[in-house]
Amino acid sequence: MAAAAKHRRNWKKWSEGTWHAVVAAVRLHLGVPADAPPPQASGIRMVDWHAIAERLGNGRSAYSIKSYYRMRVDPAYVVPERPAEVKKHKRGVLKKMAHVAMRQLGGQATCPEVIECCRSDPAVRQQFWEHLNHHVTKVRGTRKEIESWEATISTNAAKYFRATGLKKWRHAVWGNPPSLP
Repeated sequence: MAAAAKHRRNWKKWSEGTWHAVVAAVRLHLGVPADAPPPQASGIRMVDWHAIAERLGNGRSAYSIKSYYRMRVDPAYVVPERPAEVKKHKRGVLKKMAHVAMRQLGGQATCPEVIECCRSDPAVRQQFWEHLNHHVTKVRGTRKEIESWEATISTNAAKYFRATGLKKWRHAVWGNPPSLP
């Protein structure tokens, strides 16, 4: 079983009830009154996050709880809403574009290389550019703002390509699936 598929199988969605339990545990652990605004994640030590995770006992790691808390409390990490007039990408467009870019790059590349090829290669741009959503968003848990199509390709690389087990700088090197030339 692929590592990405195993990861998705064990993934648990955050509910509002779980979120309220996290905020209550943070306040209780830090002695913050219930009517005060929640403290910023950057002001909470990692040892405190471990204690909060243990107190919650919901099977989530301290790092997971800290990341989710930061995303909900810190405006720099909040993912912006998709504008109402913007529709989802047409099914298969991004995967096809990513495969075309991967072929242009010789069959093996990192996500940043694939995205740069999609952005700068004239043939790829001519075929796909007008079908892309260019509104700005963030990948969950990050502060960097990127276009929607870039976020989708970078978060779905495990679905679009096969893992090679190689690294280039700090990025995984992906390859086209064997069925694609």
